[in-house]
Amino acid sequence: MSKILKSREEIRQWAEARAGSPMLAETPDGTGFRTLLQLTFGQQALNADENEGPDAGGYD
Repeated sequence: MSKILKSREEIRQWAEARAGSPMLAETPDGTGFRTLLQLTFGQQALNADENEGPDAGGYD
């Protein structure tokens, strides 16, 4: 069963329960840039620089 989460607290609890980490991303929107909030899951294991979030550079 799906449930739409609307409150900040509900979203935070849902993400924490699944080991999610917030990440802000600047993305073009046609007239400039906007900031999007993304939830990443399991990225710590993949990040070569030991940061929370995906690697910024290329892959070795």
